[in-house]
Amino acid sequence: MDDDAAVRRSLTRLLCSVGWNAEAFSSADDLLERAPITGPGCVLLDVQMPGMNGLELQARMSEPVSPCRWFF
Repeated sequence: MDDDAAVRRSLTRLLCSVGWNAEAFSSADDLLERAPITGPGCVLLDVQMPGMNGLELQARMSEPVSPCRWFF
């Protein structure tokens, strides 16, 4: 999740180039609309975002328990 389109595009291409499935979101609200995330995964978050930042999103999505690993 990143508000910078170029960063989102680059990270998505990088992850897909090594065979991973990747979805990119421009805001916490966009990611929350996609939820629930039910399987194991990895979430890359931008800490400094307009609106809900990465830390706030991680706290919200970790309740009760999230199957994801979080990276900032």
